[in-house]
Amino acid sequence: MIARNKLYLFLSIFSFLFLIIGMFKSFEKVTYLGVTFDIVWIPILTLTLTLPFLNSLEIIKNNDQLNLYYWIALVFNVISMIFILRYFGLGLL
Repeated sequence: MIARNKLYLFLSIFSFLFLIIGMFKSFEKVTYLGVTFDIVWIPILTLTLTLPFLNSLEIIKNNDQLNLYYWIALVFNVISMIFILRYFGLGLL
């Protein structure tokens, strides 16, 4: 059985690589509520928005041990968020 820390790290790296692919390649388009976007952005945004909360929860919950995998995963999530903000042109950074 794979440990939770390695699973979160794998999902964070997977979402980061999926984000890079999604930025440079076009996929099938979906229209929802008048907004048209590529279908690849649904799992990317879901992973990028939920994984930081899960990683932070595990870091807070297991504060008596070294959580290197969780911290590396959290760094990948923050970098992914910055790329998403820059790609969509949101002026938060």
